[in-house]
Amino acid sequence: ETSAETARAAREKQDLVRHRVRTLLGADGVAVIPSASSVAPLRGASAAEIDQVRARTFRLTCVAGLAGLPQVSLPFTSPAGLPIGVSLLGPAGSDLALIGLATRIWRTLQGGAG
Repeated sequence: ETSAETARAAREKQDLVRHRVRTLLGADGVAVIPSASSVAPLRGASAAEIDQVRARTFRLTCVAGLAGLPQVSLPFTSPAGLPIGVSLLGPAGSDLALIGLATRIWRTLQGGAG
């Protein structure tokens, strides 16, 4: 039930995001961003709190999809022992190179060979 005008405006915004992000990354840049806006909500969190976390996280995770670019998330653990993630966002067509970079980073940070 989306109007043609609303759909057109959304496509224009997506085109703008795509152009800006692709311009910033260029042919060989990589953006490092959080994979989520915060740690996961507690089990007892209200539906409203969960929705807030989901909405904030979506603002981060939608960039790759809007720009049509590959993104890889590396899982880590916070000093408090909570799961967290760091994402690498790469230029168009860099899927395999981005996976290779993520693997090298992961191995290095885990103390293994690159």
